[in-house]
Amino acid sequence: MDGQLVVWRKAIPAFACLLIVACGGSGGGSGSTNSPPPQPTYTVGGTVSGLSGSGLQLRDQSGAVLAIARNGTFTFPTQVSPRASFSVTVDKQPSGPAQSCVVKNGSGTIQSGNVTGVSIQCGNTISQDNASDVAATGDHAIETLLQFASFIGERLTYLSGHLAATATEQCSSPLRPHPGSATYTFSDNDNSGTLSAGDEVTIVLNGCESPSLGDYITGALTLSVGAPPQPADHASGFSATTDLSQFQLLGLQLTGPLQVAFTASDSSRYVQAQVAGAGVTMTYSGGGFAQPDNLVVVSANASRAIDYTTAQYNVQLAADYRSTRLNGEFSLVTKTPLTGAVGIYPVGGVEVFHGGPSALTFSAQNVTDNQYLAAALDADGSGNYVPLQGFFWEQNFTGFPWWEPRGGFLSAGIEVSPTFQTFERDQLSFRLLFAQPEVDPVNAIISTDFNVQTPIKLFFSGPVDGSRSTLSFIPQASGTGTIPATLTLNGAIVTVTAQTQLAHGFQYDLQSQGYVQGFNEIGPGAGVSLRLTTTNDLQADASASPAVAAPGQAVTLKSTRSFSTTSSIAHYSWQQTSGTTVNLVGADTATARFTIPATSHDGESLVFNLGVTDANGATDSAPVTVFVLADLRQPFLYYREAQGAAVGQAPAVSVLEYSGTGTVRTEFDTTLNIFRFLFGAAGGGSSDELQFFTPTQPIAPGTYTSDNTPGGMPFFVQSLPFQCNSPSWQFTIYEAVAAGDGTAAQFSADFSQTCPGGLPPFIGSVRVNSAVPLP
Repeated sequence: MDGQLVVWRKAIPAFACLLIVACGGSGGGSGSTNSPPPQPTYTVGGTVSGLSGSGLQLRDQSGAVLAIARNGTFTFPTQVSPRASFSVTVDKQPSGPAQSCVVKNGSGTIQSGNVTGVSIQCGNTISQDNASDVAATGDHAIETLLQFASFIGERLTYLSGHLAATATEQCSSPLRPHPGSATYTFSDNDNSGTLSAGDEVTIVLNGCESPSLGDYITGALTLSVGAPPQPADHASGFSATTDLSQFQLLGLQLTGPLQVAFTASDSSRYVQAQVAGAGVTMTYSGGGFAQPDNLVVVSANASRAIDYTTAQYNVQLAADYRSTRLNGEFSLVTKTPLTGAVGIYPVGGVEVFHGGPSALTFSAQNVTDNQYLAAALDADGSGNYVPLQGFFWEQNFTGFPWWEPRGGFLSAGIEVSPTFQTFERDQLSFRLLFAQPEVDPVNAIISTDFNVQTPIKLFFSGPVDGSRSTLSFIPQASGTGTIPATLTLNGAIVTVTAQTQLAHGFQYDLQSQGYVQGFNEIGPGAGVSLRLTTTNDLQADASASPAVAAPGQAVTLKSTRSFSTTSSIAHYSWQQTSGTTVNLVGADTATARFTIPATSHDGESLVFNLGVTDANGATDSAPVTVFVLADLRQPFLYYREAQGAAVGQAPAVSVLEYSGTGTVRTEFDTTLNIFRFLFGAAGGGSSDELQFFTPTQPIAPGTYTSDNTPGGMPFFVQSLPFQCNSPSWQFTIYEAVAAGDGTAAQFSADFSQTCPGGLPPFIGSVRVNSAVPLP
């Protein structure tokens, strides 16, 4: 008993211990009924835009690679735990075309959801495939801004010389059938009477020609004028800011703010275009320099300075631009200014284009004699440039904002676009670059509205040797001689003036005898052949009624058609210059009168000169002749050159032919319907024949014109100065009576004839046994 009791007592502690364990004490256990839930995991993804190439691969933080074939959303398959880091990088850039894809929002820490905000933005880099497009697009865009700055500056220059509350400028090409115009509204905010800082100008353009932009512009500009950007010794200088409106330029629309600086003188020009903020948008719809594109130019600062004396330019560029067509963002900058002779590619300077990591460099330095431009490409930003020899010429690269915007190239054998076959890399050949006033590069006509008081300036590609250069004005009208020109040299600028004043309304050819020679030029020099038609702002016109009168007859001198295009006529002055002295009444008015003196002799010429002065102080003059004929019933023929203004012009052609100066006979053929006035000059001089011919009807009183008279040449005057092909004429007959002997018993008519080409018309009268007075 005692032994058993002892054993049982020994077992109690062990059993008790087992009970303690089973009750969940600190000794441990499985606890499976209270464990936490599993941890969540997330994915990383985003969007791809701008992708046009193939082969793009992305890599995530785990090293997993994801191939991207198209724009849109993407998601890596990798599962990422909360509070873990993630990253997305470009493992392989796309090719065909080569692009550079940039990751934005590509790293961070996983929070409590899938990552969808990673952005992959792809844009074209520069490769051999698109290098010429990248360069041409950027250069054309910046050139457009520079040319537009020139256009604005030229308009403000015009306004400064025609300052008024409103002014209108005619701005058109000689070839344009309907002239364009620019109308200005000027607000002189500081009451200075000049175009100065703080003023405002609104320009409404209606088909206004812009040689700078190579198009006609219709639209409106509102300009806030600033101070000149260059010193005041320039002839004109302005700065201006404007928001471009919807201008259509060779399929191009521009919108956005533009800041302009412009200064100009006879020997230099400076223009600057600045773009900031949102930039200027250029929408190309085709038909111009560039293919269809939507181009945005931001942070641009471009300038060009030209010295015309040495015919040198300096261009500096800096701009960022985005092209929809090229699907990327690019920039350009001139590391050193582009310099060279006006009208050719640079001989110095470096221009660099960037796109993604790539860089394209054009260098006009250290190039070979037969290559104007060295091009090299660093495609991946490694600094390893690969030369692109000849590549751009094969793709018609026309980059560099190098050309001067006024005029064309006017030398035979030289194309408007630069050629590259030449003996020297710094000068294609010595040649005429352009002329002032306006030049039409198609047919080398200066203008059909050339003011005789405006000097003609010729701008060559290098300094001119005046000792070997000769030019002359060759009139197109018969009976007038060649007028030598005087040359004033200022380096590459030649100012040409006629040694005898050019006549109003005449057409001239300005031609070089041989070639204009330059210093150290290669080849024969520059041939010059320009055609111009002269006009004058102030135009005096004088006529007499009648122009042939008998002693004792009253004559009126008239200036009713004189006018000024810029102001009004303030003063008239009639003076007699030859012939028997007459008593002029109203010599300071538009209409003067006198009576033919009884002492004047048969056939005498009474010559008068009209002087007019306008409100600006400009002067002009015109001569007029009155012939004395004692017997007005005898046969005579009178004709004269119809006058316009003629500053310093030689006496106008004025002719009276009658029996006192030669032999006169008439023919009146009623079978063939021909009237002839035949004059044979005394001493064997020049003879004349006036012929009027109505082939299908008898000659009768009435008005006949070149438009309504059928058949042949019904009217001409043989050997007169106004003989020409295809004239426009009018013949008004008052009396037409044939005599029985085949002559005219009575005949009286007035006529006019105008030749094409801008030559002055001639007017005249014929009288045979007639009492009909001259007009």
